[in-house]
Amino acid sequence: MVNPVIENFIATAEEKDLRLFENRVFDSLNKSSARLNLYNKWMFGLVVIYFLIVSPSDETTTISLLGISINDLRLVGQAIPALIAILFVFYVKQMFYRNDLELAYKMAFARLIRTEFGSPAKNSHGLDYITHLIIPYRPIYEIMNIKGRDKSCISAIFKFLITGIPILVIQIVPLLFVVYGVCNNIMYNWDSLYGKSCTVLAVWGLLLGIYLFFTTLISSVSAGLKANQNNNSQIL
Repeated sequence: MVNPVIENFIATAEEKDLRLFENRVFDSLNKSSARLNLYNKWMFGLVVIYFLIVSPSDETTTISLLGISINDLRLVGQAIPALIAILFVFYVKQMFYRNDLELAYKMAFARLIRTEFGSPAKNSHGLDYITHLIIPYRPIYEIMNIKGRDKSCISAIFKFLITGIPILVIQIVPLLFVVYGVCNNIMYNWDSLYGKSCTVLAVWGLLLGIYLFFTTLISSVSAGLKANQNNNSQIL
């Protein structure tokens, strides 16, 4: 949900200041999208690294990466679930931050073109204000719009198979891998302090990310519903 101070600024700022604000928010949106893509690539890339390099290594193997010598790849394998879980926490926080930026940008743009934000009219993506609050998860947001951009049902299904499924796989696989990695560490590496530490950190990161997602989601939706009710009462 957009900060009330920012909402007040958008509602009262002069056109020159508002255009400057819009440009800055747009730049922040691009930077935030780049961070989300980076987190995505690292989470999925770590899963690929595990199964291609770390998992097949049953014996002690020494490799040198960027001047750092790693004596046992199995130690890297134990840490990968924890690394992904930590990246997931950053991803969730960045995801909601980007959602707030996008809402602020739409509000500023709507005022600049003298249209009322939060009215029953649909936004440019075909989703109304409340739906946009409920779905801050950008990949799901894109998947929902596949049908909206295409009137043909067959074409929409084909596009979902080509683009929607890969998006879901890239998003879900790292989280499923964290669960797999935690179970694997408990079964085979729980005897060592290092294995326990990696396991606890992975569980903590995954649960924290899920907690942040749902608590922020509920808070955003509640605030959005109240704002929408206030807008409707003002219209009436």
